[in-house]
Amino acid sequence: DLQQPSISHSAPDGQFVVGSQGPVITRGHSFTIICSTESQYPGGSFHLFRGSNITRSQSAVSHSASFSFPEADYSHEGNYSCVYEVSVSSRSFRSSASELLLITVT
Repeated sequence: DLQQPSISHSAPDGQFVVGSQGPVITRGHSFTIICSTESQYPGGSFHLFRGSNITRSQSAVSHSASFSFPEADYSHEGNYSCVYEVSVSSRSFRSSASELLLITVT
């Protein structure tokens, strides 16, 4: 079984506060969602979900991927999660979803 990935965030320009449920980003400022895993396999990719929909996918580099949002907008609000996927011997394996990260834009 693949390990459950972890999800975190950063706001490079510092425009965020941590609310009771998660980060609150100031509209128009940048933020990044980081997915990582301690996978025993090289390569693979991360899928970033908002709700039940994949919003982006990115190849894993050193077992992590960063999804950048240059300008936060209200459309970016929601519960985000990461899923890690890797192919081994032509078979594809997916991890369970990470914990949820609630992003609020104000």
